[in-house]
Amino acid sequence: MEKKIQKKKFPNVLQNFKKLGFAAGFLMLSHFAQAQTNGSVGIGTLTPYSNAALDVSSTTKGVLFPRLTAAQRNTLTPLLNNATASVGLLIYNTTTTRFNYWDGTQWNDVGAGATGADGTIWYAGQGVPSNSLGKSSDFYLDGITGDVFSKDFSNTWVRFGGTNSVNLKNINRQEISQAVFSVPNGFSVQTFTYTGAATNNAVAFSPKNGFPDGVIVAYARVSAAGVIEVKFYNPTATAITVPAAAYEIAFF
Repeated sequence: MEKKIQKKKFPNVLQNFKKLGFAAGFLMLSHFAQAQTNGSVGIGTLTPYSNAALDVSSTTKGVLFPRLTAAQRNTLTPLLNNATASVGLLIYNTTTTRFNYWDGTQWNDVGAGATGADGTIWYAGQGVPSNSLGKSSDFYLDGITGDVFSKDFSNTWVRFGGTNSVNLKNINRQEISQAVFSVPNGFSVQTFTYTGAATNNAVAFSPKNGFPDGVIVAYARVSAAGVIEVKFYNPTATAITVPAAAYEIAFF
């Protein structure tokens, strides 16, 4: 008789568990629907900030973003062909140990300052730099040739400016064209316009194609701001015509 009573009670317990499970599921669905309605999702909080799409709350844990090497990031780059949708994509670059974000055209370091360890650094050395030196956006000056290199986002040093590369040794050099002129017997002076030249600068002067025989350069100097004066000497008895030509002029 006692066994029969227990058999009757056991199905009632199961029914109660079913009811509790249904109620819990209903509450969870209700909460989920409410979160979707508000447009905010909370992790670690039941009350996500209404103006945040995602509100992560914790006092003991952090957030891990996708961690990619520079090579893995570069493999991802060609896939970011939707500039509007991909702008702001964020990863952690394990090669440079920096966060990178995609601006629609290229990867950039997060929080790079104007100077110092967090920003662009200038290096100098003798010869082409090793790729183990520096990080993307840094610069390097080759003290031998004067060539300037920049480190791109594939972690490779390249000549800055590409086909129109920058050379600091030539920064004050210009190729100046001059019309035909005549060098009479003895000494004479020709002037060339060179913006930026100052009277305390030294001058180097050279024709690109050479002078006719008998024409000698005595000196070149900055005679006034922006004016290069070149003194010629003609030891022959007759004037010598110098054809129109280009001249290499630099000041220091």
